[in-house]
Amino acid sequence: ITAPTNWDELRAAAAALTEGERFGIALSGVKTEEGTFQWLPFLWMTGEDLATLDSDGGRAAMQLWVDLVQNGNMSPGILNWTQGDVKDQFVNGLAALMVNGPWQIPVLKSDSPDLNWEVAVLPAEKQGASILGGENMAIVKSTSSFDDAWDLLIWRQEPENLKEYLVQAGKLPSLATLATDEAWTTDPVIKVFMDQL
Repeated sequence: ITAPTNWDELRAAAAALTEGERFGIALSGVKTEEGTFQWLPFLWMTGEDLATLDSDGGRAAMQLWVDLVQNGNMSPGILNWTQGDVKDQFVNGLAALMVNGPWQIPVLKSDSPDLNWEVAVLPAEKQGASILGGENMAIVKSTSSFDDAWDLLIWRQEPENLKEYLVQAGKLPSLATLATDEAWTTDPVIKVFMDQL
């Protein structure tokens, strides 16, 4: 099966790959930011956004996931799965395809070195879409070391320090100056994620 490029091809691939205990596709639909993070690109692929959620496109994005579950091509367990759980389903042969992020690449390489896998961009509907995500850092208001904490945050965001963290964590850069670094342009797997952005 070739990587699906649109939702019809995704439905067909998920159906063709569903066999026995193996579902065609897995993703995180958990009621946390992880599930939202995974679903938003599907909403955006319809040309809609959160402000236009109650729309034909918003309903189509949700219906895609509902149909995959109701047709037996995706486990209803997705409602409880984190992105780590999705990776586990994939590694254990319980899902043929998974929607996940580049942070799983170091884990796949270290924990499952014999697993044969590839990556592809998300299949588009009206348009392609992706999500960069991100984490937040904060300083507690009551800290007695505000200046030190601030200096640490500033140091952490310097490109050379940020690069080291991002590479080790398997994450993508949000800084344009880092996006052209060989860490994200020479690895063919990472390049797929960068191209999706």
